[in-house]
Amino acid sequence: MSGCLKVGCFILSDKGISLCQADGTEQTLINLMLDSENFSPFIFKSNKLKQDTPFYLGLNLTHLHKMLKNVKKKDSLKLIIRNVDSNELEIETIPVKEGGKITTSFVKILRQQCLDIEVPTGYGKPIKLDQANDFQKMIKDMQNIGPKIKMVAGEHFIRFECDSDCGVLKRHVTFGNQNLRIESSDERDSSDSNSDSDSDSEDCYSKKEIVHEFLIDQFTRIAKIASLGTSIKFFTHPDLPLKIVSSIGTLGYIQLFIKSQDQIRDTDF
Repeated sequence: MSGCLKVGCFILSDKGISLCQADGTEQTLINLMLDSENFSPFIFKSNKLKQDTPFYLGLNLTHLHKMLKNVKKKDSLKLIIRNVDSNELEIETIPVKEGGKITTSFVKILRQQCLDIEVPTGYGKPIKLDQANDFQKMIKDMQNIGPKIKMVAGEHFIRFECDSDCGVLKRHVTFGNQNLRIESSDERDSSDSNSDSDSDSEDCYSKKEIVHEFLIDQFTRIAKIASLGTSIKFFTHPDLPLKIVSSIGTLGYIQLFIKSQDQIRDTDF
């Protein structure tokens, strides 16, 4: 997240840890949820907070990344805020080997106001990429080819295209099955009766290819999402940002909403 946000405003409650925030340019929206039931344990308790009142935690994500970058995959982390008036987040890194070195780091808590942002809805079925690392590899390769990426999505596939300004270099990467197309019952009925009636709007857009154009920098900033889980899901819609979803280990999920260049000019989150 440090590639998109300078300061993250996290919301702590008995339900877990959440964040819903757009980057400074309002090109990317991040929606994150870590469920309290997935921690062992998760304790949210304070005599100074009214019941059902969340705690807002502002953190400089660059500083947080510096404190966490040496943590190994099998290490355990313990995050501690001693009281609601504390100005530090304590981070204990506990190695998997018993009796090993325990490191305690501290990151300053910033008093940050969290804005209420509505998450886009209305997407259809996703295209699932089982090998998340393939997405990161694609971005790494394409950033050496050209400054823009064109996304083309159908019912069962999503394709990313990149070429140099002069057209000398081109690369297309497709996830899913571009040749698979299942005829719907509406189409069969229409074909049998030679009817000219329109199907509903959702069916219409799901049968047509959706095309959006992005800057390569929009993807390089979020490429590390591939390291959070084993798979990635892509959700597309002609009038909505590209939605990318990944699990965060076994703790929860993260959703990224990335605007196309046309959407950046026309709308705000």
